[in-house]
Amino acid sequence: MTADPVVRRRVGDSVTLHWDLTALRQLRDVTLRVLLTTPATGRIRLDYYNAHWTIDNERRHSAAQPADHLRPTVVIDEITVNDAGNYSAEVRLTSSVHRWLNASWQFTTVLVLEGTGQTGSRSVVVIVLATLLSVTSAGVCVLLLLTACRRRRNTVDNILPTTATQSVGSAHDDNGYDETDIRDDSQPVREYSVSAKSRRFRYANSNQQHAS
Repeated sequence: MTADPVVRRRVGDSVTLHWDLTALRQLRDVTLRVLLTTPATGRIRLDYYNAHWTIDNERRHSAAQPADHLRPTVVIDEITVNDAGNYSAEVRLTSSVHRWLNASWQFTTVLVLEGTGQTGSRSVVVIVLATLLSVTSAGVCVLLLLTACRRRRNTVDNILPTTATQSVGSAHDDNGYDETDIRDDSQPVREYSVSAKSRRFRYANSNQQHAS
């Protein structure tokens, strides 16, 4: 006799799960080992559960009296949300006489808590909010990157015309003159040429006068 495959309770209720394995007492020359698995304890030996774990955690589980290793029993006086899950009793058979014997069976019961839809809905809301927050963060990052790219492009566009103007000015400076300098320097050359011609003309006239 084993517990029902599915047991339904509400938070705050009590529950007793037990598995009747007393029929195995009829086996001879067989060593029995029973393991218990619960959401609170994990997978432990039944004898350790009865002798130690229930004593150290009496507020969570109560020890069955009298304790029988072929009657695995789990008693929860006040169920919490963390108590929902799988409860199983595993039986292992070995024999020093029949060395070929090495078998195991596992009996599982699922404890389902009713009336916890609100908790489930809260979890869904939390997941949705986290997803929306992630999407919003990604959108903000994209906008920041686009803004930075636009600013950099505008800066480059503003720098290029200034650089071109400076390049033209530097070309005039490297030659050492510009159009204004050429016009200003040509005027003294013309005046010098005119003054030299007038001197030669005066010198020629003075020679003619002396000769006459």
